[in-house]
Parts: sequence; structure tokens; C-alpha cells
Amino acid sequence: MKKCSVLLAAVFAVASLRAATVEQVIVRQQWPWSTDVKIEYMLSGVDASQPVDISIKAFNGETEIDSSRIASAVSGDVYGVTEAVGTIILDPVKAFGTERVAFDRFRVKLSAENSSESSQEVLYRIVDLQTKEVTEVKRGDILNGLYGSFETDFSFVGTTSLTNVLIWTGVTNDVKYMTTHLVLRKIPVANEIHYLGPNESTFDGVTTPAAQRPVKLTKNYWMGVFEVTQDQMNRIYPECKRKSSFSNSDYAATRPAEDIYYYDMRGWSAEANSWSNGADYATARHVDSDSFFGKLRALLDDDRYDLPTEAQWEIACRAGTTNHFYTGANSPETYVSAYVSINFGRYKWNGGRSDGRNTSAPEPDAATVDTTRGTAKVGSYLPNAYGLYDMCGNVGESCLDWNFTHTASETLEIDPMGGVASSSNRIVRGGNWDSYASGLRCGSIGLQNPGAHKKTTGFRICLTEE
Repeated sequence: MKKCSVLLAAVFAVASLRAATVEQVIVRQQWPWSTDVKIEYMLSGVDASQPVDISIKAFNGETEIDSSRIASAVSGDVYGVTEAVGTIILDPVKAFGTERVAFDRFRVKLSAENSSESSQEVLYRIVDLQTKEVTEVKRGDILNGLYGSFETDFSFVGTTSLTNVLIWTGVTNDVKYMTTHLVLRKIPVANEIHYLGPNESTFDGVTTPAAQRPVKLTKNYWMGVFEVTQDQMNRIYPECKRKSSFSNSDYAATRPAEDIYYYDMRGWSAEANSWSNGADYATARHVDSDSFFGKLRALLDDDRYDLPTEAQWEIACRAGTTNHFYTGANSPETYVSAYVSINFGRYKWNGGRSDGRNTSAPEPDAATVDTTRGTAKVGSYLPNAYGLYDMCGNVGESCLDWNFTHTASETLEIDPMGGVASSSNRIVRGGNWDSYASGLRCGSIGLQNPGAHKKTTGFRICLTEE
């Protein structure tokens, strides 16, 4: 049990700001069954049309206690409150430290102010594949603890230039989000300029020059938190010509779908393969009705679902970093011990092909392998700063674009659509279970003929706003 006690939990003075006023506060520790502190309050003047956010300061007598971690240690009615009565649960261990602490005159001060634009921002979309219901999840919903665990500090993974980070980590704890539901994360980058393409790199003594170019996307978009799983593929497109190499029934459902034709994703017709640089956008968005995306669009009555473009994929993958890895590192050795323990993606030496640096390891047996070999259950590794999992490992991910030569450029590209069909190969981004550490870079690029299939390649869903 956590060792923390808060003695003499008490009512403190009430504060008021703007529309609503906090009128009464009752504070109780749930001892002896829990160290958590229950804070109940009443509001006057609250209006359903104007939600309020509750801020909390803690005191021991008249001395204010460092409250910098309180925001990540509370759940309940904190953000977007519209009711006159609210309850907040405070974890004092998380808020005030991991050691045993005792406050003999513990008090809290609550303030109410109109909800910030940030707390009302929709960050996630949950799509129920059975009922077709779409749930929009606001930042405040996550912070209120309505969807389980979350992180507001990316330091548990690495570094990022993104501000106001909020990662829903609880999405990995419920199998429905990998099977009967789709979860997408908003990527709010409309009209920002990003530099994409491979960074300069040196691996095994060979230096590859940078080939970066400025890109601007004019629309925000949503990316799947996970790669499409085998269960989701079977629900949406059961007649897919290929299912997966790693289809062991005991472990298949939450592994990524792979070994699938590009044509199965969008269709086999010429129209379904018209996406290319210079093509008419409306025409290029066509998918065949008997393809995965054709069936998904029909099921959800929304024709915006598709593969991501290469630019959408890389911007979402980088999540605020300009370095090689979305952890903010520039060398895989930063996260590798004997080239085995990379913690942000499945690759060759942390379970993909073997459990160690054994170059003679055989390919995993598709019929019997569990998730300790080959592909891993989606969400098994650390997310990037947008809360997307497996972007640089597990399986490579198909993009809309035909292959093109990546060269350094100062010319701004706006909503690029990749190369032209004469290139014969589509672009695949991100490393996979059979990649070396260098293949997990944000700038790593692979190719796949749309008429071929690879057990190292899968895909992720993207929805572009109109």
C-alpha cells in the first residue's frame, strides 16, 4: 500500500472567478482503506453553456505546499464542469512525493474559472465498429480521469518540442480499442511548416547526407493510435485476399495486420490507384467499394478514411522532434543495451527475429509464434509525444504516395501527393520487426510494389479534415 497520510483534512476558504463561485469545500482522506483524498465542493452560478475548470492549491496550515504535480494527481470533476456539485479524488503520493508524508493541518483552496479553450479541445476520436457510434474525447475528459491513465510529461519517453503534451496511456489497457473500436488522435498542424525527409546520418561508418524539404499541410488530420490489427481487419474486410503471417489464433487478434496487398487496402481498379503527384485530389481519393477502405467508409458513412500520405505519416511520427528518433535521440545506442533493449518499437533484436543479437536466428514460425517473436501486440512499446504507438517498429506502414527521389530542397511543398505511378512502388514508412536499429528512424523509408505483399508491412488509418 502507498505510504502517505494527510492528517486533519479540512475545509478551506473558497475562491471565485468570473461566472461560477466555489461555495463549500469538504476534504476527507479515505483512510484506512486508501491514501486518496476526497474533495467535495459546491458551485453557484455555474452555467451549462459555460463550463468551468477547477484549480487546486494545497496548504499545511498557512504554508502553501508545492502544488506543481497536483494537476496530474487528480481525477473527477476538474475540467469542463457544468454541475453545481462536484467531487475530486487527489492522490497525495503522486502529488507530493513517493515517501511517507504527513500534514497536520492539510487544507485545499479551489478556484473556478471559465474553461480554457485547451480543456475543451477534442484530442481523440473513438469509433465503435459495432454500433458505428463516434465519441469525441476532450482534453478535459482525459485529465478528469474518465479514460484511465495519462501522461502530461513526455520525459518518461524522451524529449519533444511539443507543448501541452497529453498522452492517453490507458488506451493500451483495454483490448476493445484494438479490436471492436478504432481510436484516432488529432494531429493539429494545419498551415505549419515542417522539414521532412532523412536527416544526415552515420551508421557503420557510412554517412548519408540529409535530404530534407519544407512541407506545409493545409488541413488538420487524425491518425490511428495503433496499427490496424488482425481483429479489426477481419471485422471490416473478412474476405481480404491475405490475412497475416502471424495468425496463431491464441495471439492474433491484437497483433497488426500484415502481409496484405496495397490493392486490398484501396482497391484493384485504376481509379483506386490514381493517387499521385499532380493528380486531381478528389479523383485520387477514390477507393473501390470492395476494398478495406471502401468497406470502412461505407460502414461509418464517412469517405475521409484512407491511408496517410507520406508527409502526414512523418509529421505524426516525429511529433515535435527534428532528430532521428521520436524519442528525441539521434543515435539508437541511446536506447540500446547490446542492441537488444530498444523500448519504443519492436525490431530485429528485441524480439522480432530473436531475443538477442544472434545473426543466425531463424525467421519466426508463422504457425506457432506467440507475441514474443515476430510482431508484437500493438501498444506494447512507448508512444511518441502525440500518443501514437509503434510508429517506428512492429510493421512498416503503407502510405498513399508512389515512390519519389528524396532530395534536399528549399522549395515549400503544400499538401504533397508523392511521386508518379511510373515509379512502380509505393512508399512504406517506419521500421519493422525485422529491422536493424537504424531502420527505426523517423526518416526511414521502404518500398513495396502494390501487387506484392510482405509480412513486415501493415498500415495505419488516417482521416483528413475537410
